[in-house]
Amino acid sequence: MMAMSAQKAAPAEQPAQAPVPRSMLRIGALVGSGDRIGAFVLPFVLIGVALNIAFADAFSVGGPPLWLQVVSAVVVGVLLVVWAWSVVLILTKVRAGELVTTGPYSLVKVLVSHCSRSRATGSRRSG
Repeated sequence: MMAMSAQKAAPAEQPAQAPVPRSMLRIGALVGSGDRIGAFVLPFVLIGVALNIAFADAFSVGGPPLWLQVVSAVVVGVLLVVWAWSVVLILTKVRAGELVTTGPYSLVKVLVSHCSRSRATGSRRSG
C-alpha cells in the first residue's frame, strides 16, 4: 500500500470566465423559434377570430359566472405584468452579459436551490 501524504493538494484555480461578446447576444438568439411559431399560428388565430365574430352563435358555449370571469381577468393581468417584467429583465441584463437573479427569476432561483439541496441530502416529503 502506498502511504498517504498528510498534505492536500491545493485545488486548481478556475480560469476567469471571459464576458460574452455583445455580438452573440442578439435578440434573435433570445427569441429562438418564436418568430417562426408565431408566423405559423397567426393565420389560424386570425381565421378563428374572424369566424367567431361572423358566427358568434355557433361558438357560444355559455360561459363561467361573473365572479369567475373577474378572478380570471385579475390572474391574467398579474401574469401579463410578470411576463413583461421578465422580458424587460432578459432584454436588459442578458444583453449586458449579466445573470438575471432579480424579479421573477429570484423565485425560480430559490426553488432550484431548494430542490437541489433536498436532492443532495436525499430528503423527500411523504404525502
